[in-house]
Amino acid sequence: MKIEKRSHIGLVFGIISLLGLSAGCNRAVEGGVPNVAVNITIFPSQPEFFDLQTIGGWVYLTGGYRGVLVYRFDQNEFRAFDRACPIHFDNPCGRIDVDSTNNVLATCPCDELQWSIIDGGPTSAPLPLRSYQTFYDGNRLDIIN
Repeated sequence: MKIEKRSHIGLVFGIISLLGLSAGCNRAVEGGVPNVAVNITIFPSQPEFFDLQTIGGWVYLTGGYRGVLVYRFDQNEFRAFDRACPIHFDNPCGRIDVDSTNNVLATCPCDELQWSIIDGGPTSAPLPLRSYQTFYDGNRLDIIN
C-alpha cells in the first residue's frame, strides 16, 4: 500500500512538473519577436544620423524584424531595439513609433502599449522590446544580435 501511495505522489508530482514546463514554453512562444539576423554598421557623425549626435537622440533604421530604433544613451553608449511590438509583432499595426509628445516612450498603434526607449522596458506592456547589442568605438556603431 505504501508503494502505491508513493507512485501516485510521484505521478502527481511529475504531471505538475510537466505542466509547469509546458506553461513556461508557451509563454516564450506566445510573446516576443521572431529572431532574425541583425548586423548593421552606421557612423553617427554622418549628416543622415544628425539626431544621434546628441544624448537622448534617436533614429529609425532598416533591419531587424520590423525595423530598428537606435537611441543615444550617453556619449559612448547607444541602445538598439526592434520596432516590432512584442505582443502584436505579426499584425500590420504592430510596429512601435516614438511618441511625439513624450520623446522617451515608444507606442504600439494596435493597443497603445508603451515602452521606454531608454532601456526597452515596458511601461504598460507585459514584455520588453527585443534589444540588440551595440558596440561603439567613438566613430563607428555596430548593431548585432
